[in-house]
Amino acid sequence: MLHLYCNYDLPFIAVNLFKVTDFSLKNVTDDSIVVEWSTTQNFPGVMVYYTVIFNGSINSNVSSPHLIKSLSDGEVHQVQITSNVRGRDGREATAMSDVKFT
Repeated sequence: MLHLYCNYDLPFIAVNLFKVTDFSLKNVTDDSIVVEWSTTQNFPGVMVYYTVIFNGSINSNVSSPHLIKSLSDGEVHQVQITSNVRGRDGREATAMSDVKFT
């Protein structure tokens, strides 16, 4: 989990600053894959944690790189990364990446 801290409140609209815009799928094997993405800018006082959604399964509070196991050979899999952002004032917002397919 990545924690960032600040002395000011983050405007709700700024959540897109934390959106994962590019991630890669690496080391693809018959039964596993590694999902890797760049972390966001450092905004003091803002907490960011990531969720990987894989074929509908949710893996919360993960960091990059993230290993996904138990793949089925020959199936199409979808991966999406959610940035969960919490400001100093306790407000929360979510920014979802685009979906990638294996």
